[in-house]
Amino acid sequence: MASRALAAAGSAALLALALALALALRLPHLGARPMHADESVHTVKFAELWTTGRYTYDPNEFHGPTLYYATLPSVLAARRADFAGTRERDFRLPVALAGSLLVLAYLLFAPGLGRSGAAAAALLAAASPSMVYYSRYYIQETFLALFTVVAVGCGWRWLQTRRTGWLMAAAVFAGLMQASKETAVVAVAAAGASLALEAGFRRLRRDGPPSPWPPASWRVWLGALLLGPLTAVGLLSCGFRNPQAAVDIVRTYLPWLQRAGGATEHIHPWWTYLSLLFWVRKPEGPAFTEAAIAGTALLGLLWAFAARPATPKAADRASLARLTGVQALLMLSAYSVIPYKTPWCVVSLVALLCVPAGAAFSALWDRLPAPARVVPLLALLAAVANLTAQAMHASGPLAADPRSPYVYAHTEADILRLQRRVLKIADANAAGHAMVVKVIWTDHYYWPLPWYLRGMANVAYYDAVPASPDAPVVISHNDHDEALTAKLKDHLMTGFYKVRPGVFAQLWVRMDAWQRFLERRKPGDEE
Repeated sequence: MASRALAAAGSAALLALALALALALRLPHLGARPMHADESVHTVKFAELWTTGRYTYDPNEFHGPTLYYATLPSVLAARRADFAGTRERDFRLPVALAGSLLVLAYLLFAPGLGRSGAAAAALLAAASPSMVYYSRYYIQETFLALFTVVAVGCGWRWLQTRRTGWLMAAAVFAGLMQASKETAVVAVAAAGASLALEAGFRRLRRDGPPSPWPPASWRVWLGALLLGPLTAVGLLSCGFRNPQAAVDIVRTYLPWLQRAGGATEHIHPWWTYLSLLFWVRKPEGPAFTEAAIAGTALLGLLWAFAARPATPKAADRASLARLTGVQALLMLSAYSVIPYKTPWCVVSLVALLCVPAGAAFSALWDRLPAPARVVPLLALLAAVANLTAQAMHASGPLAADPRSPYVYAHTEADILRLQRRVLKIADANAAGHAMVVKVIWTDHYYWPLPWYLRGMANVAYYDAVPASPDAPVVISHNDHDEALTAKLKDHLMTGFYKVRPGVFAQLWVRMDAWQRFLERRKPGDEE
């Protein structure tokens, strides 16, 4: 009895450590890194929801709205008066909290993993460098990973308890997955395939129940099949106010399939995600590896297929490791086959792999006598320490450095210099922040400029040189240098600013505005 109480206390301490570590790695200095172009897109989409009370799903771009709904409490708690007053931390905070909450989601698997296995999975997830890095990023990926783990966890609890509430909860979280990002369909399809393969494996082995799922009435299945889509459509349609969303939720896969087929610049080798999981090193950069998670998960999966469990608890643990491990491998295979790749897709893979990794730790823990358990515990803590060091390096010194494998087409710090210059020119002129600014780009992808110009009230955006480009301040893509030199006779091109790798902006200032800026400029003033 005393040993059980001690084991329970130890597992609780590890879970508390995991949550504390997750918060410590995700919350500090959320505003230190420049806004990625994708992040800035989502801030503007949020501003539309915040200021109008409406959200319109675009099946061609931007993904779903769960990220925006989750941001409302953050911005309201910060008492921001308007979009111009918001800060980077306001947007990244809900993502960081979701990433921390994900650590606690592994408690759903405790009946299968045991307390020690759930604690191990939580610790690995808390320290994972990819999960930490993208938990500090204003994109949907962390919410997708959270909802995926919770949906799988609720589904697992239904398999174990046969309680309908767990199945309905799994359906709701599957709907939240779809309302977060379209790639949810990969995780859902992989989960279904994993269940089918588990059923086949059980029939082949003939050492347990032939089916992993309990019997249920057609009403229960119908309820679950309706509840998931209703949840997704309800959020995508802004409370069923936009019925078109019910069609767009299917139509969205046409443009996304075209991109997945290789019609973009995001084409990368098939081994990209394998590299992110096991070993990746950019030129002149440090090596990053999550082999402590992925390698342990593979060991857990191999054990789950090879073992002949002697107890129902061990059988449940092996089944859980197979279900989640196979699901993760199927997702990895799908993502690897698709030419379109972005590094943040690895987050959901790592989040799921923590479950069979926890199963491997739990299986070893249960087999060892109490004195010998210090060995796997020390190995776990050493792995977590290594992952933590990587996470701190990735989210600290290398947060916007292309030598990090998690930094992808990131905004350059030069954008801050451009922002300061424009604001100082505005402050020196009578119109102030109502001064007209024209952004002239080569296409609609002028991001993250809308975020950095949010303090200006009259900004116009163009995807080509307009007939009349004149304005007190013109920010242009450097490809328009020749055309604007001919048109902006009363302007001075005051400098180049690096926006993203290989993308430069020029700042043109009309001579009267430039003169007033120079008159107010103090000696030694920096941009």
